[in-house]
Amino acid sequence: ELEGFETAFGYLIHSYNPPDASKAVVFIDVDSSPERTEGRNGKSLSMGMVQHFRSMAFIDAKGWRSSANDSARFNLSNVKLDTGFIFINDLKKDFDLTAMFSNITDEMTIEGKKTNKFVIPKDRKPKIGITTNHVIKGIGGSFEDRQHIVEFGNFWNKCNGLKISPKTILGKLV
Repeated sequence: ELEGFETAFGYLIHSYNPPDASKAVVFIDVDSSPERTEGRNGKSLSMGMVQHFRSMAFIDAKGWRSSANDSARFNLSNVKLDTGFIFINDLKKDFDLTAMFSNITDEMTIEGKKTNKFVIPKDRKPKIGITTNHVIKGIGGSFEDRQHIVEFGNFWNKCNGLKISPKTILGKLV
């Protein structure tokens, strides 16, 4: 729905961090389910547009370490004090959102390899945007309150399947 996307995008580009309503914005395909993954509908392209408004730290989620792994503390190592937006792209199926709970709602601790860790205060921390082709597992208020989910329709996926390029429909790519 357009209103959900507009709300999410506005939240991501704005620097204000509401103390009672911090969320991770999650872009997912409407046809995704635990048994079925979908993609190619513009989630990453749309999420990436935020970098034109806020300084961005890009994280390829295929390299994301689970919280059970000691190296998980370095997942956000490319985040700086002036980062305004963290883009976590293409979550793996087994992603555990509970590992992000405190980063979403509280201050954010950043640790890089061979550097001192630092803390970004709650009111100055970057917003978090996530793209995924998988339904994020988790039930209950703790999960619901920390996510703003935007479902992407399947128009571009169907076009891709029919070998119709975006250029054919839009008349140009840029």
